Amino acid sequence: KCSQIIGGVSNRISTNGSYFIPSTVVNGSTNIVERWSYTAEQSTILGGENNLISRSRQARILGSFRSSITDGSNGSAIFGGCCNIIATFSRNNSILGGICNTIATSSESTIIGGKSNFITSDLLQSDGYGGYISLCLGGNSIIAGSANSIINSENSAILGGSDIVTGK
Repeated sequence: KCSQIIGGVSNRISTNGSYFIPSTVVNGSTNIVERWSYTAEQSTILGGENNLISRSRQARILGSFRSSITDGSNGSAIFGGCCNIIATFSRNNSILGGICNTIATSSESTIIGGKSNFITSDLLQSDGYGGYISLCLGGNSIIAGSANSIINSENSAILGGSDIVTGK
């Protein structure tokens, strides 16, 4: 079990402690996988530039620019695009392309393309181990569009449009 950096420029896998959990960076430049104990095991960045995976297991970033998956966003993925963020206990989410899209404290959600779209649930509960889990559990989607938001609303979809807000 070891981490690998294959090709690229200034890519890095950092650790806090003596844990050797497999993570991988392939090609690209200035991509970082940060591991805090066991929290970034089996995470991968393939290509792209200035991407970050921090404290998230089995996370993937493929060919993106300045995107990040952080803080317990296990099983999440970003494919392409620029400046996309999945953060704060957002498990099993995906962002497919687009610019400046964000998923925070939400699970099993997807943003496909578009710009400045946002999915969140501000409903958190203690996981009993010093962390938190999102209470918004599934099926939220934003597809394309610009500046759309889904807030505290399960099983919602926005198909295009601009400045549309659901939930809250």
